[in-house]
Amino acid sequence: MKKRVLFLLLALALLPAVTAIGLSPATLTVPYHPGSEEPFTFYVMNNLWVPISAHLYVEGVYKHLITLQQEIIPVAPGQMQEVHAS
Repeated sequence: MKKRVLFLLLALALLPAVTAIGLSPATLTVPYHPGSEEPFTFYVMNNLWVPISAHLYVEGVYKHLITLQQEIIPVAPGQMQEVHAS
């Protein structure tokens, strides 16, 4: 029993820390008015310990209505980068 607990603790200690990249806000409601352009901003967050280049794209029914100002966003470790779209 003690060997199993020791093995489990050792295995957990060797697991890497949780790392991720994220987008904020998770949900964004943009009012749609035909023929108008509504700018909005979101953020790409880098919780990794290395710099990243986030490649962004739009999917879904309304993808033809959304334009990203940048599709490749460089983000330093532990930082977040603002992204503009309309």
